[in-house]
Amino acid sequence: MMEVLADRPIGVKETRMEKNVAKSKQQVNDAFAKLLKSTRESRRVTQDALARAAGVSSRTVFKAEKPELVPRADIVARLALALDQDPKSWLKTANRVLSEGSLAELKTQSEKRRESAPPTFPGQLEPQAFASALKEDLRDGTPALLCVAYMSKPTAKSRSTILDSFARLIGEGLWLAMFCPYPKVAAGSEVASDLNRHYRDICLDVASLARDYWQHPLVSGHLDRIRVFVPISTNVVVPPSTALRIRPTLVKRTEKKSPSENSTHGLFNPDLYRVGMMIDIPPYDQSPKWIDMFNPQSQWFQASLDLLNVWRDYFMPALKPWHAENGKWSKTTFGDAWKDEYGGSWAVADSVPELESLLR
Repeated sequence: MMEVLADRPIGVKETRMEKNVAKSKQQVNDAFAKLLKSTRESRRVTQDALARAAGVSSRTVFKAEKPELVPRADIVARLALALDQDPKSWLKTANRVLSEGSLAELKTQSEKRRESAPPTFPGQLEPQAFASALKEDLRDGTPALLCVAYMSKPTAKSRSTILDSFARLIGEGLWLAMFCPYPKVAAGSEVASDLNRHYRDICLDVASLARDYWQHPLVSGHLDRIRVFVPISTNVVVPPSTALRIRPTLVKRTEKKSPSENSTHGLFNPDLYRVGMMIDIPPYDQSPKWIDMFNPQSQWFQASLDLLNVWRDYFMPALKPWHAENGKWSKTTFGDAWKDEYGGSWAVADSVPELESLLR
């Protein structure tokens, strides 16, 4: 009996020690998870992109941002290097130890991955992350208009995940204006046949993508939310897309507080707009990116305001007839007044037959 009583204090003491150790480990887990997530988000890098840059799986990054278990020392260093952070500082936060030789080897591996990786840009987002940002705009039921100028072939045509993501957004309140910026070149034109074929191929791909959207089950019941704008002037030589294969894009949000567009910046409220581009970089075409070119919260706001004005003017044939209050356009909005202003330059299709007729 005396032995049992004597053992109890020892048992209680060990339990407290275990609790203290567990608490200390949890504090380390919390600190590292917070450091990793905040650094990644501040650099606007997705979990998938970080995983590729660090040479680890997306699942590893996902788990590392959950305050459950700090990853191994080599993974901590890989993540730090991929985010241009001091690996020694991160190892200290994670309470991990790595030899100088191992750290030097990981730095060499990181540099090699960086050299072989596609170029990155400020404001770069994966298409799925861009789609998630658009979904936030639609969350409270307010519509948004997405205008895209297809200066290069649409990646969504060959990427079913992108097609499905944007089809789902159309079903949830996104309106889509697809601009094919290249004109039909008249027969007998002096425009070189290769350039003429380049224009034609892109327009046909845009038409094919529009058909895929109209026929997508997630868009069923919302076909009127898609319009394709095709230039009807001929013999207008437009420069082909660059090697970067860009598709300039504008998002028009709906004013949630007041329908007025007046602001301190003049005739319109720039907070309602987002301008950027989808970009493919050969030979990395299968990994398109969204690049922010204008954002009211950006440090380059004033410098990029002119860019917003330019693209607002270009997309005005879609912006003007789109009613932001209820997120609607109809055939009546493309009536005589619209034709007087834009009808000499653009034709609009709202169905597969109309589009096929325009492209004949």
